[in-house]
Amino acid sequence: MNAQDVLSKKITLELKDAPIIEELLEIQKQTDVNFAYGKTQLEQLKPVTLSVKQMPLEEVLKIVLKDTGFEYVIQQNTVVIKRKGAKTPEVAKITITGKVTDKDNIPLPGVTILLKGTTLGITTDMDGKYSLTIPGVENPVLVFSFIGMKKEEIAVDGRKVIDVVLQEEKTAVYQLLTSFLLLRLLRTQTYRLVLRTSTLRTRVLTQVRSVHQCL
Repeated sequence: MNAQDVLSKKITLELKDAPIIEELLEIQKQTDVNFAYGKTQLEQLKPVTLSVKQMPLEEVLKIVLKDTGFEYVIQQNTVVIKRKGAKTPEVAKITITGKVTDKDNIPLPGVTILLKGTTLGITTDMDGKYSLTIPGVENPVLVFSFIGMKKEEIAVDGRKVIDVVLQEEKTAVYQLLTSFLLLRLLRTQTYRLVLRTSTLRTRVLTQVRSVHQCL
């Protein structure tokens, strides 16, 4: 994604007297764009009121950063917020590796792993292993999802190796199917019991009749 693609993203947002960091987080939720900034510096800025509808990100950033003494530059898919005239810092990157298994320690291939709030992600290989490089955003969270398994959201917390065990998700359909199969099993067992009882009764009656005839 080039700089023009990033800046042309459309934003719809209504925030009154909101901290700039909160506004950037809301923008990030609506787009695939990451932000890099000094948290301490932005926390000192005055709150901003923002009311936009389908406005390009470029125009939104002009409103958010107006009269703050800060500007932005684009690095790949990341908007770097910095003081005007300051040297543009290199966006740090983190490579995270790991393995995804089920509760029986069986590797799960094809698990989707995404950086939360973005479309940046990867899937596990045939051995359940993965390697994902993400920008050094603040408090990154990885989302693990797989059909039939509960979704897991795991904070990176500076770790470079994250192994995950996914648990089965017992959905309403799964529970209904289980109940149906159990009911069929009970009916089958009951039928067999009745059949055996009926057969046994028939045999007893036959033997009684035979004895009676002999007498």
